[in-house]
Amino acid sequence: MSKPVLQIEVVSDVVCPWCYIGKRRLEQAIRSRNGKYDFHVSYLPFELNPAMPESGAGYLEHLSDKFGGRDHFELLSARVTAVAAEEGLTFNQDKQKILPNTGRLHAIIQAAGDRQSAVMETYHKAFFTDGIDLSSRENAIEVAAAAGMPRPKAGEAWDDPRALAKVREQGREITQLGIHSVPCFIINRRTAIVGAQRAEALISAFEKYAG
Repeated sequence: MSKPVLQIEVVSDVVCPWCYIGKRRLEQAIRSRNGKYDFHVSYLPFELNPAMPESGAGYLEHLSDKFGGRDHFELLSARVTAVAAEEGLTFNQDKQKILPNTGRLHAIIQAAGDRQSAVMETYHKAFFTDGIDLSSRENAIEVAAAAGMPRPKAGEAWDDPRALAKVREQGREITQLGIHSVPCFIINRRTAIVGAQRAEALISAFEKYAG
């Protein structure tokens, strides 16, 4: 007997710390119900900073300005780092110097096929843990390749203006659906769970909207 299918579309951004935390919580929820449901997980693009220059911006400077000063940003950063640690994630945000424009990174993720989740994982880790500059084409391709994506395919997605245009189009469509913050988990096109909810909240939604 076939299991009910749960299609989960994850709206997220590479440089969103709560998206990384939410990804880990989603994986926990899926593991707890893997014997009961078949899960099909895909990723949809969301750019937190769509007007970011292609070369990126200074990480600390940009986010300090955005969140009301360096002291306030460091308090927020410490809080999210502590929550991440509870999920087994290591955030070394002091290593990160550049906040990238994520449009081309999303183009690579969209081209990754069944490696989408793996590529998103390696991008999150590269950014939040390893301090890798993802505004660099070479770095972006290498990190995607580490997740099992062919380098030529990643390079083509980075370079293709049509792929970037498609990301921007998808972003507009997502916003028109009323999604303005991430992460957001769309389950079977029937409900949307907004925010890095605990695994228990996601499991409850699985039970309610499966089939």
